[in-house]
Amino acid sequence: MRTLFESGSLSDAGNAPLLMELGTGYCLLSQLDGKGAEPRFARLWQFSPEDQDSSLQKIMDTVDAAGISRNKIRVALALPQTTLLPHRFDGKADLLLDALFPGQGSEARVYSNGHHYVFVVPRHLNALLHDKFNEVLFVPALACTAAAEESGPTIQAFFIDNEIRVSVHNDGLLLLQQQYAYKSSLDVVYYLLKICTEFGFSQQTTGLALSGFIAPDSALYQELHQYFLNIHFSHGDAVHSGGTDLPKHFFSSLFNLAQCAS
Repeated sequence: MRTLFESGSLSDAGNAPLLMELGTGYCLLSQLDGKGAEPRFARLWQFSPEDQDSSLQKIMDTVDAAGISRNKIRVALALPQTTLLPHRFDGKADLLLDALFPGQGSEARVYSNGHHYVFVVPRHLNALLHDKFNEVLFVPALACTAAAEESGPTIQAFFIDNEIRVSVHNDGLLLLQQQYAYKSSLDVVYYLLKICTEFGFSQQTTGLALSGFIAPDSALYQELHQYFLNIHFSHGDAVHSGGTDLPKHFFSSLFNLAQCAS
């Protein structure tokens, strides 16, 4: 396990709920200030998928060592076993998830926020967090997406640890939500161009809103800018964290999680 990004100190934590985003090979942990405007701290760890359980235990040991409040934690699960549904499947989530992802061996849950999702809560994670915290709330990361910022075709793309999470809208109507793993910038270009082709969008006019850990001087951004003209970051201003001004779009998933879990 290694630290990819760190801002502020865990010792700066207050009594607000902790926010966690967990993917197959990464964990982002943070806490927003009392106004929910800036992160008191943020830390992004990367680990091998097969080491997820042991890595999460080490992260919780770090939380204990920092003396962070064990009151509440909100967890966005960015795992592959998440599906957007046309309607609720109460009482049948396990059957549906077993059909889509055979042998997943974890608890299936349904989450609704106007759209309906079935997703996996890994048993080890569920037990670990309920042992550590008084209140634990799990939500699918796909559900924690801000509303489309503009009319017409839009693609919202969130980047973290060589994964991209995409929400596609047209005039505010949600058409697609999906997450992909990528190895190169051209992989991302391929996914986005394929989305445009499938929905008949023009890449010249489609709005592409970027967020997550992507910088304007990165090779990935420069590659995307060659194919999409209407490209921008979802949050244009900066936040102050750990004595440093950082792009607000780095933390968009945390702000969305705080809103989603409120």
